[in-house]
Amino acid sequence: MDMTSGSKVLDPLHEFGIPMVGPSSSHTLGPAILGKLARQALGEPPVQAEITLFNSLAEVWFGHGTKQALVAGLLGHDPTSPAITLANDEYARQHGLKSTWRYKRDRRIHPNTVEITVHGCHKWLDFRGASLGGGRVLVEQCQVYDLDSDGEFPRSM
Repeated sequence: MDMTSGSKVLDPLHEFGIPMVGPSSSHTLGPAILGKLARQALGEPPVQAEITLFNSLAEVWFGHGTKQALVAGLLGHDPTSPAITLANDEYARQHGLKSTWRYKRDRRIHPNTVEITVHGCHKWLDFRGASLGGGRVLVEQCQVYDLDSDGEFPRSM
């Protein structure tokens, strides 16, 4: 810390030790939080998810556990849960969640953006958020739809 200028930049993740599982607050902790927020907004267990990782998330997901973090969050695990290290595609299927993944570049949006379309038995959700670092996230879109009784045509809620 440089005290010569009289100012101090606080980094709560490093200074106060925010608990997390994984190597990166931007690529692991943030996605786990976004996944859990999407699960909470859906309001029921997810059965299918189409997930698009953008830019930086699309580039480093494998080494940083981004996919596992998102799956764990969608399954309702806390961002500090050791389940994050286990939540691969097979783990998701064992817990009733089928997921498909896409990877895109779009320099017009935040580098740590994720889009999730997640389906439950009675609702589906369009969700878009960004991991800002240090456990901070930005939810840019969260729209829940109620399915008709036949499960075919959505009604906006």
